[in-house]
Amino acid sequence: MSCLTVCLFLIIRAKVFPNSAICLIFGLPDGLSVIQCLTYAAKSRGIPDARLPDLLLETVRLLNLEHKLYAKVSDLSRGQKQRVGIGQVIIHRPKFLLLDEPASGLDPEARHELSLLL
Repeated sequence: MSCLTVCLFLIIRAKVFPNSAICLIFGLPDGLSVIQCLTYAAKSRGIPDARLPDLLLETVRLLNLEHKLYAKVSDLSRGQKQRVGIGQVIIHRPKFLLLDEPASGLDPEARHELSLLL
């Protein structure tokens, strides 16, 4: 996929689905914790500070990541990284999600957990 194709997709997506989100799972910074990744995603989507704690708590509970809040991304399993990436996409509660092979490379148990989540 060319850069031009990606740019055009992003422009069209922003116009047609302004509450949608794109997540690059493998773009998670290894040096950040789960809570830092989710906070960054929420703030970049315009979530007000007053709503942030509740949305963070709801999201990590939904993703079953409460015990990993302060873990660095580099210390997470692939399935946990997938869930953090999905958390970044759903923290602002979009009306529409478009996922491209979200279970790619996951073991059967992680695939099952992901299917339950979505």
